Amino acid sequence: MKRKKNLTANEQLILGIEYLSLADEYIFRKKELNSLSLAELLDELQDTEKESNESDWALDRRYRIYVSKLKTIGVSLNLKSKKIKFENKNTPFKTISTYVKSFCEDYNEQHLRIFFKSKKEDFYEVLRLFVFIRYAIKYSLVIELELAKSMNWQTSIRRIIPRYLISKNQFLDVVVTDLKDKRGKWFSLVNIISIKNNLYSAYKKRKKSNIPFDRVSFETSPESQFYWVTVVYTVQFNSYSFVHFSNTNEIEYKVINEDNPLAIIVEISCNDVFLIQKILFNYGIYVKLLSPPEAVRDFRNKISALEKHYGNP
Repeated sequence: MKRKKNLTANEQLILGIEYLSLADEYIFRKKELNSLSLAELLDELQDTEKESNESDWALDRRYRIYVSKLKTIGVSLNLKSKKIKFENKNTPFKTISTYVKSFCEDYNEQHLRIFFKSKKEDFYEVLRLFVFIRYAIKYSLVIELELAKSMNWQTSIRRIIPRYLISKNQFLDVVVTDLKDKRGKWFSLVNIISIKNNLYSAYKKRKKSNIPFDRVSFETSPESQFYWVTVVYTVQFNSYSFVHFSNTNEIEYKVINEDNPLAIIVEISCNDVFLIQKILFNYGIYVKLLSPPEAVRDFRNKISALEKHYGNP
């Protein structure tokens, strides 16, 4: 297989971002690779079957050129001093956004921002995860992760093969094959607590045999159809709770009526009932769910169950 001779400026930038992430992990932190071996690894990841005729010097120089593209987005990587500098406080997020946009379907920057904040804006951890996911999708690599269960303190270790990353319904989600039962599933990235393996080890342990994944069949399956159900919730805030909500949440909403400061009406389109319930519980008497009727009824039943559970002994 022949190498694509001329990469676009954006393709070079993406490789530069990947080199930065892998350099931080395998040169600065784990000290498993040097600049040349990292360039060789990243070069192999572009095409596992190609045979490179380049000298070590030429290969290392080519990746240094890619890394130099980072300066166009305000990032400086110095391998000698082992330092990474950013032009300003917004540069880390914009760097990740540039990278995720290159392979995420229906990309929405707000959804990435929600995930970034959920990870306490840890640039290196978040970028490392996305680089791992991108190549895991490309080569059907196994990712071992600790996953939180919704509305539950428990976590579980899962072994999955990512299939594609998509931005939908407030969150970034990855569609995977769960190796526990070989079924396709949706995992929201905000529920990932930690990654137990890494790209380098997963790539070295990869197997040629692959578990098939039929995207068309998956997306027409009951599991997928259930996931895609989006509900429009009508919620009433007072002025205080609305100001706090609008300034502390990245959730998309639409203001329907704000004539009365004691009854600001908004619509929130969401497929995550737990997210809506979180808002209602957080703001208590300063917020009220108005519709849809079935959601109001379900929430009222939940409150009644909680009153019984926490009633006077």
